[in-house]
Amino acid sequence: MPRRDFRKKKKKQASDKNYSKGSSKVLKMFQDNPDSSFNVKDVLDYFEIANPSKAKKIKDELKKLAKQGYLIKAREVFKLKTDSDLFSGQIQYSKSGRAFFVPDDPKMEDMVIPSGKTNKALNRDYVLVKIIPGNSQKVIGEVVKITRRYQEFYVGELQLQTAYAFLVPDSNQPVDFYIPDIDFSKVQEGMRAVVRMTKWNESKSPYAEIVELLGKSGEHEVEMNAILYEAGFSPKFEAEIEQEAALIPTEITADEISKRRDMREVTTFTIDPVDAKDFDDALSIARLDNGNWEVGVHIADVSHYLKPKTKLDEEAYARSTSVYLVDRTCPMLPEKLSNGLCSLRPQEEKLCFSAIFELDNDAKIIKESFEKTVIFSDRRFTYEEAQERIETKEGDFADEINVLDKLSKLLRKRKFKNGAIAFETIELRFELDENMRPTGVVPKIRKDAHMLIEDFMLLANRRVAEYLTSKEEPKPTVYRIHDEPSLERLDDLKKVAGRFGHKLSFKNPQEISVELNKLTAAIKGMPEQTILENMAIRCMAKAIYSTENIGHYGLHFEYYTHFTSPIRRYSDVFVHRILEEKIKQEKIYKIKDLAAKCIHVSNQEKKASEAERMSIKFKQLEYLEQFKGQTFEGIVCGFTDWGFYVEIEQNKCEGFVSLESLKDDTYFYDQDNLRVKGRDFGEEFRFGDRIVIKIDSVDWDRRRMDFEFIDLIE
Repeated sequence: MPRRDFRKKKKKQASDKNYSKGSSKVLKMFQDNPDSSFNVKDVLDYFEIANPSKAKKIKDELKKLAKQGYLIKAREVFKLKTDSDLFSGQIQYSKSGRAFFVPDDPKMEDMVIPSGKTNKALNRDYVLVKIIPGNSQKVIGEVVKITRRYQEFYVGELQLQTAYAFLVPDSNQPVDFYIPDIDFSKVQEGMRAVVRMTKWNESKSPYAEIVELLGKSGEHEVEMNAILYEAGFSPKFEAEIEQEAALIPTEITADEISKRRDMREVTTFTIDPVDAKDFDDALSIARLDNGNWEVGVHIADVSHYLKPKTKLDEEAYARSTSVYLVDRTCPMLPEKLSNGLCSLRPQEEKLCFSAIFELDNDAKIIKESFEKTVIFSDRRFTYEEAQERIETKEGDFADEINVLDKLSKLLRKRKFKNGAIAFETIELRFELDENMRPTGVVPKIRKDAHMLIEDFMLLANRRVAEYLTSKEEPKPTVYRIHDEPSLERLDDLKKVAGRFGHKLSFKNPQEISVELNKLTAAIKGMPEQTILENMAIRCMAKAIYSTENIGHYGLHFEYYTHFTSPIRRYSDVFVHRILEEKIKQEKIYKIKDLAAKCIHVSNQEKKASEAERMSIKFKQLEYLEQFKGQTFEGIVCGFTDWGFYVEIEQNKCEGFVSLESLKDDTYFYDQDNLRVKGRDFGEEFRFGDRIVIKIDSVDWDRRRMDFEFIDLIE
């Protein structure tokens, strides 16, 4: 719903002095602007009202018009209600089976969808909804159309009947799946399986076919594959995809080399995690005669091998991303490409698409070019090996790595000076035994070697975006955009940070980044670090792909894209193809409906992130289960209407204390004050409270560890 700003176009005839009958004039304002939405301040500015009592009348009038059905109230804004209003978003079901509509527009509030108005929408399906008039305090909606199913695969447990079976899904689905054709010799009651919906006529349950039998619930391999399928990613490629990949020639011909810049003699290496299987970026460095440095950011030339209108390309686009679980990678591309042809392995010639920069000693760009290249990686470094050379200044290629480290720190300093936000979230790594059971939890520590790589990848991504947007001949492209943060959530962060003694002020977007950076520096290594960093991240909008550029707020880049990881992100494949078109000044690829494709790759990224979180959560539960009955010290880190979350200080794992388990009083969640409070005795639990908990039990259905509250630590 577009917003209109009337503060620059004040209406003298409707000023504070002559404003009288509110309802007709307020309603007429909306009727005169049927496609626009207004918050309370917009309306007050429109009528030039400053008097507090008259302002209250306007607010009451707006609420009344919304209750009567003339206006739609969408959290912070109001809009004229019309019969044709349809809203896009997702339907979500609770464990109890209640349905809610979550609109795409973040300003709109969620709607209740009655059981008879869901129109066969399943959990998280994308739908169009219309509002049903009524007297309820909640907005009521009806699903008019399912625009897209969220899932292709559904995971659950089989319930066998005499001649057929049902799959009871893991996720909050309102129905079970009817399986008419089943080989009873291969299945057992309670076995975990994956199904695909085939049809849904007038029957109560949709028809489905079995895609794969997974095995017994709780087993590591079963659960990891279930997580992938539930997110929509098959753990394996179809035979025809593998066959098509197998037919791709492996030889780099002399003719192909002649079309590229030959950089095989330039010092080049990769820096990656110790367990990395694919290497999609490399750095080269050379000292120029004028004293400047030529730094090459070399990216695997995936688009050379991945051709449009092939089954392989269609599969890569459908997946759109690789998925990283705690113990494996589910790749976007078959192994021949991801770990072979497109992996910049040491001591091998490889085809690349490169961003090459001439930098002076202050890391300022003197020249730049974007070229197809052929490289030869001299060495594969792990992050630990590269870090050792930064710290000791010794070892092979130590001089080159330290020059890159110096330049990267100058780039980083400039980025933060310009307003980028310095988030440093703590990531966990699990130590697994031979049976893939977690034996320990170790925080991942980011050091200079990690940030060196990140800084040069950011440089390449930013400069490619600027080049594609150049005024001479701008190209429609894929931007990585990031909107301004939610002021409402920032207010919550301000309250919670204040409890730890951190004062924040958020008066404008520029001040927000400065304040968040101050907070990040102040809490580093403190007990409240994880809580406040996670809250700060939740304040941020989600970065997405789009053809419409609004810049990247978090990085404070006016133009930004993803160019550096085409092995694992299809967005980067788009950018490589578009960049090649611009360099050659000819139409090579026809990328139709690029905006719609941006939505698809953004959605796939979201699903992959969810799968990654689910695998971490599963391993956390497995790890904590062995400590059942033991007590730990933790910090209150989140609230729901049913209880609060606690992070164990020792291992950063999280669990849940339900309000029902607190027997000394009847507790409720006071959302306005971000606390849980007892009705009779007034005991409180707030963000950051340090408490003692006992590990009670694993709720595998909810993927949740239940804690028992023991005591408050003063």
